[in-house]
Amino acid sequence: MEISNHELFQLIQGLQRENIAINTAANFLFYNIVDILDQQSGDKKFSDELKTRLHSELSKITTSGKPEIKVAINTLMQPPVRPMFGNTSPEPFLK
Repeated sequence: MEISNHELFQLIQGLQRENIAINTAANFLFYNIVDILDQQSGDKKFSDELKTRLHSELSKITTSGKPEIKVAINTLMQPPVRPMFGNTSPEPFLK
């Protein structure tokens, strides 16, 4: 069974659309979860603690998968989520 170039192209386009939809949904959910937790956490904001924790946990990873993890987190941390963590610049959330 051979797949034509056209079928392969359609498959790739479908996967790209699905990836965009999943990232959009994850961003929307994450934004609202963090917003609710920030409202409930009082003086020490949940978002500040989470950012500190993420940096700490990522520093422990020594495998070659670390760059991929950072890219995935930065993809998720697009506006409107990123400003919740005090990062309004176009720089990545994690460097």
